Amino acid sequence: MSRRRLMKQLSCVSENVEDDKQVKELKLILARYLPPDYHNSAKVHALIQEKHNKLWHTPFYDNELKLKQMYVKLCKKLPSYGCKIYQVKEIQRGNLQRKQGRLLGISEEKIVLLDSKSKALIRSQPVSELRHWHLGNSPINCVELDFQSCKPWNLVCSSEDVLRSLSLALWEVLECDGI
Repeated sequence: MSRRRLMKQLSCVSENVEDDKQVKELKLILARYLPPDYHNSAKVHALIQEKHNKLWHTPFYDNELKLKQMYVKLCKKLPSYGCKIYQVKEIQRGNLQRKQGRLLGISEEKIVLLDSKSKALIRSQPVSELRHWHLGNSPINCVELDFQSCKPWNLVCSSEDVLRSLSLALWEVLECDGI
């Protein structure tokens, strides 16, 4: 093996080692500011970098008050903003009735279904389109939400307490909506 080729390979290895150190440092920094679910996510780093680049080009990058206002506005745009969150499992129809872990969010304006791992929005419906819901009894603790414009959502709660609090939240929302 020639000396030039060996030097080239070693330089690539040393660059990768430095990159690994930077990645580890970044993960430690992110661990201080992010929820535990997002510590090891590869997408989070890319999203943070993208938002930072967009923010860098805004006229109020140095204005702390404007940045805080922008942060609050960004939080209000999240699909689960203002929702009461319940851990449920969605029954998926098909050959096998699989149960997927989901987060059900109920607010005065909308009902959302989020993926429990990525917290990504799966479905969202306005409360005004909720026709009725049906609660099942033990041992299943199931909930069926029937909307006007889509197929019913079939969900399973982990316990009767969760089922009761979910039912109470739906009653509160519908009373506020005037239905």
